[in-house]
Amino acid sequence: MIRAALISLGLVLYPATQLRFGELPVGPGELCLIGWIGWTGMHRLLREQIRWNAALSHLLAFWLVLGLAQCVGMIVGLVVEPYQDTAAVVHDIWAYALLITVGFLLALELAEDARRRRTVSLVVYFGALVLTVQVVDGFGLIGVARTDPWFFDRFRGWSLDPNQLGLLAAALSLLSLHLLDTKLRVGGRIAVAICGTIAFSVGLLTKSDSYVICIMVAGGVLFGRKAWTALSQVGNRRTLAHALFVSALLSLPLAAIAAVPFAQSAIGYLELQSNAVYEEDGQGDTRLALWTEAFEKGLQSGFLGFGPGPHLTSKSYKRPPPDKFESHNTTLDLFTQGGLAAVLIFVWLCASTVVRSWRAKLPALIGLAVGLTAFSMFHLVIRHPMFWFGIVLCLLESARATQSVPAGPRLRLVQRHST
Repeated sequence: MIRAALISLGLVLYPATQLRFGELPVGPGELCLIGWIGWTGMHRLLREQIRWNAALSHLLAFWLVLGLAQCVGMIVGLVVEPYQDTAAVVHDIWAYALLITVGFLLALELAEDARRRRTVSLVVYFGALVLTVQVVDGFGLIGVARTDPWFFDRFRGWSLDPNQLGLLAAALSLLSLHLLDTKLRVGGRIAVAICGTIAFSVGLLTKSDSYVICIMVAGGVLFGRKAWTALSQVGNRRTLAHALFVSALLSLPLAAIAAVPFAQSAIGYLELQSNAVYEEDGQGDTRLALWTEAFEKGLQSGFLGFGPGPHLTSKSYKRPPPDKFESHNTTLDLFTQGGLAAVLIFVWLCASTVVRSWRAKLPALIGLAVGLTAFSMFHLVIRHPMFWFGIVLCLLESARATQSVPAGPRLRLVQRHST
């Protein structure tokens, strides 16, 4: 129980980058993760047998390919690039080492169903509590030293970037839906629903376009999967909830027809909001320029990348060399670091997680996997432990659900003996 609480606090406090100690890349979240790694690692080595599972297989394949690609890329970078952002390279190496350890220990620790469920519940509860304290701090009801919860009109809590808080809020929202999909008592459902509402509201306060896209894509996929499941139910398994859901689906064409007169106004509003987001602080042009430069850098490396760390220089007017910058797109950042191999292994990991969750008929986890993938378009998500927690959870729950599905009727072969 204490280990589960420790990893839960580490996951929800990791984005609190404003609470780090001076110039050190260590804060309360990192300390919780390091303490959990030491405790869990010793416990696993001394007491519990290590059992292989699907999550371990996926993590091993991903990190093995990515590690080799990063090594080759670093050799290319040392030969080709005129200078290196050494501090950022070292930071990435330590971050990847931490995430490798966290990911593998999560795959071992969460393999047990009861422990996995307990950990997910604690992550949601602690996450809602931490987010609530940040909101209270943001509106001046309490004061937390060395924090600035607002970036202009965007809420960032204890993070340096609103997108960091947006990723946490998105993950907690979708994890809450997963808990609601499982069998809980009424009190537990109410508590989880409140936690999910808090996370969703904080995500909206961040005004993060990444968060909005993540939730919209995840929600659409989740609804689609639930619709597919409801329509495919047959026989006596149909329930009142199933009938209501089918009725709602049948009413969609009528709702679409009724909404036609408002379509032009809605499209105009969306265009206005999109232009506002694109033109705000020039972030649209900046993001497009960074993505273009990242793609060109990957091509210049011969599809091999330049190794760990950032490699973009078009924003050098903000910080002069040797500082470099990232594209804030996981696929493109991996392309500049590990080349085509790094991109392909990341795409494989995300696609495999989504497909397995779909086959296991877990709508909330399908939404979680798709949502994290969508968020990766605007953020380097593989440097966040919450991303790996979500991936491991999807893989383990998918394996459990697939194994628990009863097998179809078997043909019994009768051998006739000659008399």
